[in-house]
Amino acid sequence: MGSKTQTPSPDGRYVAVALLDQVEALVASILLLPATIQRSDLRIWRVDDGKERVSIPIDDLNAGRPYFKGVDLAFSPDSTTLAVCGTRVRIYRLNDL
Repeated sequence: MGSKTQTPSPDGRYVAVALLDQVEALVASILLLPATIQRSDLRIWRVDDGKERVSIPIDDLNAGRPYFKGVDLAFSPDSTTLAVCGTRVRIYRLNDL
């Protein structure tokens, strides 16, 4: 159903994970066929305590089209910036999250 991409930061302090097309809910329909609500998130965890630092919806990276079978995640060499690349690109400064 869903897929996952993950990458550690160069300094080893964080792990970024893109969870794509995760089923959030099953919805009953008139046709008695189950329908699903799906979402995709970027999540960042601190390695030292294992706590999730942030969860950000990234559904708009597919621009209304089916996912292209994944996203790419890349930290800057100094671990201060994270790029999330799909059909669109987002750049996050970890201090701003």
